[in-house]
Amino acid sequence: MEPRAIATPRFRTPRYFLWFVLALAASAAISWLAAIVGMRFAPLVLFPAAVGLLLGATLSLVLRLTQTAHRRSVLAGALLATAVVVVGQHYFSYRASHTASPSAAAVLAAQAFPEDADRLRPQDMTFAEFLRDSAARGTTLGSLSLGPAGVWLLWGVSAAITAVITMLIVLTVVRQPFCDHCGNLV
Repeated sequence: MEPRAIATPRFRTPRYFLWFVLALAASAAISWLAAIVGMRFAPLVLFPAAVGLLLGATLSLVLRLTQTAHRRSVLAGALLATAVVVVGQHYFSYRASHTASPSAAAVLAAQAFPEDADRLRPQDMTFAEFLRDSAARGTTLGSLSLGPAGVWLLWGVSAAITAVITMLIVLTVVRQPFCDHCGNLV
């Protein structure tokens, strides 16, 4: 039997929906894992690259499992999954800061000055306030000290590295031939 000509894959709603749900679930899990690892150990360029590799490989596996190949839909889902990972890392750090127990110094200060305990207790912040506060604290890169603008720039570069690597991997998979007749990647 002679193979059919390769054509542009059709949009198949059930496959795309399954791909989309699995991609978002995987990206949420990866962002949670990245937040945990990032709090303890996060080399500057290697960590976002590793997150991008992990997300790209996971999305490629999901593409293979669901046999989804509608390129525009896959790329839109991959971009959304990348955004979930990038924002999710910061969000899970935010959630971890809310569940962290107070430091020993804060407990001692509250015991020593009970009338000022409410003022000394860390205030609940929104996610946006948490990001602004994290950026305002700055960070250091070796001997270089970054202020708020530098931290935002660093976060942007990290997000770009993650997105570029993820999209390169997904684009490689999506460019592979697809049989629209049987609905399988060749």
